[in-house]
Amino acid sequence: MFNEWTDIEDQLIAGGFDPAKVREELISGKELALNMAGIKQKQIAGETAQQDFCPVDGIGECVARIDLDAYFYWAMREKGCWSDKKFLKEFLRDNPEVRVQSKPRETTIIRP
Repeated sequence: MFNEWTDIEDQLIAGGFDPAKVREELISGKELALNMAGIKQKQIAGETAQQDFCPVDGIGECVARIDLDAYFYWAMREKGCWSDKKFLKEFLRDNPEVRVQSKPRETTIIRP
């Protein structure tokens, strides 16, 4: 069992790892957060593939389903980014799994 960071450092060096990078990752957890966001987005993409999305008059059409963590991350990092068409276009290009294929609904008239 490890009790001191120096013991851990020795084991990391012996295993070919950079102790400074491992320590930084343990403190920040950036990779964990990125991986978890990717997993959540894949789950959302799987759910999206099973549903039909149709444009609604007066509301518009669904073009993307974005994980809340990713949405708020970008909203805090780039103020007003979600209302910027250029940002949205680049986001959809870089993250194709968030796209939603919207299908126009066929109009059906039922006669009595």
